[in-house]
Amino acid sequence: MKNSWMSRPLSESDPEIARAIANETNRQHEGLELIASENFVSMAILEAAGSVFTNKYADSMPTFSRIQDRRPTWRLTCHCCNRAIR
Repeated sequence: MKNSWMSRPLSESDPEIARAIANETNRQHEGLELIASENFVSMAILEAAGSVFTNKYADSMPTFSRIQDRRPTWRLTCHCCNRAIR
């Protein structure tokens, strides 16, 4: 799968979009603009938001799901629910 389109980085797949993201990242790091519609999150949040779990959705609580073999998703869902309760 090394040469597959699925494994290519954004800079190869769509250089224009990669440049736009890089330019926006630079803008956010170089200046402070107090715009109500902007949220600034940590690199860890950006990494998590762009993870493979973006490919998933949760249609119910893990114990009630009709879809089999969602164990990694269930574990993450339960972990996040437990964090929210604490």
